[in-house]
Amino acid sequence: MLLDSLLDKLLAGDPEFQERLARAREQGKIEGKLEGAKQILVDITEARFPALVELAKQQIIHIHKTEDLSKLSKLIISAPDENVARWLLTTYTA
Repeated sequence: MLLDSLLDKLLAGDPEFQERLARAREQGKIEGKLEGAKQILVDITEARFPALVELAKQQIIHIHKTEDLSKLSKLIISAPDENVARWLLTTYTA
């Protein structure tokens, strides 16, 4: 317990450690947002076109920006039928 407290104090005063910690936290936030956007796309696909859920899960692996996932989600929402949604999922490139 005392060692943990001492270590915390030492690291709190280390600017390099603080910078690395800040970058790690920011990266964690970005990754969390990306995973959330992926889940939203899967949920939308499941609600509109349940037969395409597995395809959506396969395709989102290749999308690495939340903005692109958001665009594709909006396209899936407005897709008039399953064939259009399938085409969107298989051809969408960011």
